[in-house]
Amino acid sequence: MNTKYLYLFMALIALGFSVSPAVAQSPMLAPTQVHTHGPLINTLIFNVYTSDQNAFLALISGQIQAMEWTLTPSMYITAQATSNVYTNLTLSYAFDGIAFNCLMYPYSNVHFRRAIADLVDYSYLQSLYGIEAVAEPYIYEPTLFSPPYASTYWYDPQLPYPYKYSPTNAMQELLKVPGISYNSVKGQWTLYGKPFSPVLYYRSDDPLRTDLAEQLASAAKQINLTITLKPVTGITASSIIYSPAASVVIAPGTMLANFSTTPPQFNMTLANQTDTWGMYTFGWIVSWEPNYPWFFFNSQLAGIVDFGNFFNESMDYWTDILYWAATNISRAQQAAWMFQKIFYQQLPYVVALWSNEIYADYVKGWTGFAQLPTTGPNEETGLYYTSLNVHPSNAPYGGTFTEALHSAPTSLNPLYVTNWVWQVDVWQEVYDSPIGTPPWGLTNGSLIPWMGTYNVQTDVTAPIGNGPGWWNPFNASKIVNGEIITINFWKNDTWQDGVPLNAYDYNFSLYYWNVQGLSGASTPDSYASTPPYGLLATYIPPNNPYEIQLYVNSTNLWNIYTLDIPVIPMHIFKYFNPSVTASSTGAMDTTLPLSQIPGLSSYLLSPNEQLPEWMYWLPNLEVGSGPFVFQSWNKVTNVITLTRNPNYYRSAWWAWMTTEPQGTSAPFKVNIMEEIYNPTSSTFEGVAPGSTGYIPITNATGVVEVINPASGQVYESEPLTSVGNGSYTATIPTSNLAPGTYELMVNASYTSFGLNRVWYSYSGLTVSPLTVTVTYKVVSSTGVPISGATVKIDGETAITNSSGIAVVPNVPLGTQNVTVTAPGYQNYTATLPVSSTTTVQSVTLSSVAPPPPPPPPPPAPNYTVYYVVAAIIIIIVIIVAVLALRRK
Repeated sequence: MNTKYLYLFMALIALGFSVSPAVAQSPMLAPTQVHTHGPLINTLIFNVYTSDQNAFLALISGQIQAMEWTLTPSMYITAQATSNVYTNLTLSYAFDGIAFNCLMYPYSNVHFRRAIADLVDYSYLQSLYGIEAVAEPYIYEPTLFSPPYASTYWYDPQLPYPYKYSPTNAMQELLKVPGISYNSVKGQWTLYGKPFSPVLYYRSDDPLRTDLAEQLASAAKQINLTITLKPVTGITASSIIYSPAASVVIAPGTMLANFSTTPPQFNMTLANQTDTWGMYTFGWIVSWEPNYPWFFFNSQLAGIVDFGNFFNESMDYWTDILYWAATNISRAQQAAWMFQKIFYQQLPYVVALWSNEIYADYVKGWTGFAQLPTTGPNEETGLYYTSLNVHPSNAPYGGTFTEALHSAPTSLNPLYVTNWVWQVDVWQEVYDSPIGTPPWGLTNGSLIPWMGTYNVQTDVTAPIGNGPGWWNPFNASKIVNGEIITINFWKNDTWQDGVPLNAYDYNFSLYYWNVQGLSGASTPDSYASTPPYGLLATYIPPNNPYEIQLYVNSTNLWNIYTLDIPVIPMHIFKYFNPSVTASSTGAMDTTLPLSQIPGLSSYLLSPNEQLPEWMYWLPNLEVGSGPFVFQSWNKVTNVITLTRNPNYYRSAWWAWMTTEPQGTSAPFKVNIMEEIYNPTSSTFEGVAPGSTGYIPITNATGVVEVINPASGQVYESEPLTSVGNGSYTATIPTSNLAPGTYELMVNASYTSFGLNRVWYSYSGLTVSPLTVTVTYKVVSSTGVPISGATVKIDGETAITNSSGIAVVPNVPLGTQNVTVTAPGYQNYTATLPVSSTTTVQSVTLSSVAPPPPPPPPPPAPNYTVYYVVAAIIIIIVIIVAVLALRRK
């Protein structure tokens, strides 16, 4: 790559600019153009490809529309030159590096880790990475964590990185490690007298991390140190790295009231037997929140996100301050800067790079890709908003959109302790959270109501009770200078099996996600809001199951983000043990029907637990409230299929629009169906044994409501009438509806398999003004019909025929402006009261007066006079000349 081009490219990225795409930008949406309602597509398919190259070839040939994983530079160049492919890039919150097993010697020794840092050649890595990544050692990326991206300098610009590429320095650091020695005669390193070759597990399915591993091994050879490289994939890393790291934790660290920590406890005997990896090329995707170091390096997360089982008392203290006690930006910045100082001293990680998200989309026939900063349209939040907005370019809805996944998910249970991005990209479509990140707020921490409204009261001292409505597991008496966060869930939010969703589900989810450290479940959010400075209690008013108040014993900056978790259905998971369902070594397979889940009894809350019959009829246990419904995961072909949730409370109802003239009765029809799995040995309502299908709901009762979309006011509510086979009709009178657009919401309830359920679905109605056809006859002042005259009424236009007749259709009732024009005639303008009896109108146009005659031309000049005068002058000159000669 041209070096000058590379540096310019990096400068543009750092400033937040992007390179112009090779195709028109119309299929792409800027953040402010992205809707937060949807989806519009019928089907969303995730297809795991055996290689990124195969996925890319499928993309540029139009077999798929998007790739989750970033492109290589060569792919990027090819994509730019390929028609119907849009390509671009953005600096992302993804970083890679080398993690160390801090329970395994000598990797646990800081001098060994510093030696590895001295062997990373960032200049050489940058020459390899090109536009793929920025090779740099910072735990806070300087551009992303400084203004204008960030609200303040989370990155400390005054703190230099203390290491540089120097094999000599690396050798000196290695010799400081007790037990390590070097025989210069043999050129051999030993550990306690035995040949020593450190082991690095590297992600062979990731070219960037492969380059890092190979560069490190090459640099080590310069000091005769052999680093053994062992390839792993995302799947095998779980069994080699993450699961063993979690299994050796007896008890994680515990934060005390003064932010000191009781050290974690480890089973070192087991660690020496199973948790034997030394180094690993990790990769994380974080967000704008600078508190993520708490998850990676605080011993409260030992064995979970802190998979290196790193423990340092000062690190625990300052990450606790950053995560729990940062009540303002200044305090948070102080903690972030102190963390960076400790990080560079202790080096639990050696950061190697921050990635650019290089993306491409096949846009032929599609529009609505959400082009968001730091993610692009194909991953994480960008993918979520793309899935809400994308649709065929020739239709407002419909179609099947296919995205390539980089790797097969380990699990689609969102509680699974290790959430790879390709898992989150799938299950985020199924499970919603109470509060959302707007498409325009990915880098600044903006929030919007998603499942309901929310309110935060700060600096509150308030009592905590134990009576009805209270969840007070710590028997707390009050919060002091804390926060009360109130969430009011929308009442039309439902689970995808038709069960209403309310605040009890969210309260249950807080426990199941183990955000308070109560259940023992190993989830991504374990211990995320533990006392004394976290969530102490919740309160749900007994007369309002849609409201929940969260009592948090602090006012730190991150409370609202910490408590914003995906909501899971209480009516299903209350029968299962969270510590087993979401364990460090696996998760219950929720993608299957209940009767097909392997080891089902081992996940139950108790051995004698009796599951209700209706649960056996569910197609699977991936029952969410999000925009898409999980249908299947073919674990042989690794194809995951989701379908549009027709009952999604954030529906883009305006895409399903009908139009009726004002004063008429609009017919309405809805089909109420339930998707089931037939666990029996005989066909049930058309669904074969052991199959999934839809059955009609024939016992529903309800209404269709006509709603003002601006105010939410219900203008009309018309009863539904069953016409058989799950179909229901209604008639909507429009006489009392002003012309305009309305939202239609079906609000029905029914019982199925002994469970009370609801059905909400959404569409739109445009009431058009009542119109008539007006005929105009246009004549001259002498009564002659005028052909070719233009008659315009309220935007409708017609041209008169040879008889002077113009027929103007679709003229609304009421007073309308009329304009008649014709060449050679004066324009006619008037107002016309239009009613249902208005038929033929006549208008006479006056001729335009002829222009006055032009003035007569000036008389022609008399050239004869000119000639005579000229001749006389010439004669005089000659006579004068002759007389002059005679004098001489």
